[in-house]
Amino acid sequence: MHTDLLETTYAALDPASRWAPELLRAHVVADAVMTLAFFAIPITLVYFLRQRARITREPVRHGWVLWLFAGFITLTGATYLLSLLSLWTPLQELQTGVKLLAALVSMATAISLIPLLPKVLNLKTAEQLEREMKARLRAEQQLAKTVVELRQSNADLEQFAYVASHDLRAPLRNITSFAKLAEAKCRADDADAVKEYLNYVVHGAYRMQSMIDDLLELSRVESHIGDGLSLNCSDVLDEVRANMATLLAETRTRIDFAELPAVRGERTQLVRLLQNLISNAIKFQPPGRRPQIRIHGRVEAGRVLFTVSDNGIGIAERHHQKIFKLFGRLHPDGAYPGTGMGLAICKKIVERQGGRITVESTPGIGSAFHFDLPQADAETTARSRSRPIDLPVRSVAA
Repeated sequence: MHTDLLETTYAALDPASRWAPELLRAHVVADAVMTLAFFAIPITLVYFLRQRARITREPVRHGWVLWLFAGFITLTGATYLLSLLSLWTPLQELQTGVKLLAALVSMATAISLIPLLPKVLNLKTAEQLEREMKARLRAEQQLAKTVVELRQSNADLEQFAYVASHDLRAPLRNITSFAKLAEAKCRADDADAVKEYLNYVVHGAYRMQSMIDDLLELSRVESHIGDGLSLNCSDVLDEVRANMATLLAETRTRIDFAELPAVRGERTQLVRLLQNLISNAIKFQPPGRRPQIRIHGRVEAGRVLFTVSDNGIGIAERHHQKIFKLFGRLHPDGAYPGTGMGLAICKKIVERQGGRITVESTPGIGSAFHFDLPQADAETTARSRSRPIDLPVRSVAA
């Protein structure tokens, strides 16, 4: 009965048409689905426009085109709905009006798209957007790194201010005090006392000069960016041994090392780093003990992890942080030579290469300093070196 009604209705609209029942059912189902789809699309667009505006707190750019498109889709869906309803009720006039309105809105939508075409054609591809995102991520990472460096620089400035107001004043106070005492003894015509006090004055002046020199050395490390060259660590160690040949011979120091991986960095700073560590290992030894130093390096995750160990007097655990500070001396003045800046310079050199330096130590047995540097490029070829190195004892003229 329902099929007869549909056939009669379509026959009235188009007498030449004759609908098979299966074709008629398919036609009705298709119109119904199209109606639902055309009404669902504008609802989704409206939801998107509202949510976008809520999240960004500003209207969507060219959102009026989307509103026109939503209107066009809605009117198109209305034509399909009226097509279904016209099966039972003649709605030719309403259908015609809705179709005319849909045509006007569709033309307005098409015309509004014309000025947007150049902008659409200039839209970036997914690859371009990905490159921009990576570049922005790198910039953010660099900014975060700069912030960390600025904080570290501020901390260094605070420490430097303390050093300038405390550590550098100590030898200056000694110079002033002994100069006044020498002046008083001069009036008393006590030549021996004057000579003794003047020796203290000279010692204080030398000590202050050494402290200033070490501060300048630290500032050169801080200001030097480095050229990032590939360095053969065995060659660098040869240079260090040549620089320290006299001291190594006098102390009969033994240095053991296997083939060392190549690193990327600045040669003079790597020389300074190894030289300071070896010098400390020789300096802080119990009386009568022959210094023995072992240098080892291995590659891990693009970094070369170094260990410089010795058989010296060792460092108590409570001092493991203090020794890396400016003028971080653990012993009274005169007990061991130096100003206490060597390890502070080592720490700065390693940190400038993105690494860190730590120490493990047992008092009376020795210490092991661990630090990491960036691995060199693959094309750098390191050459093998002999393992144990014993330099001959040489007499040095006084």
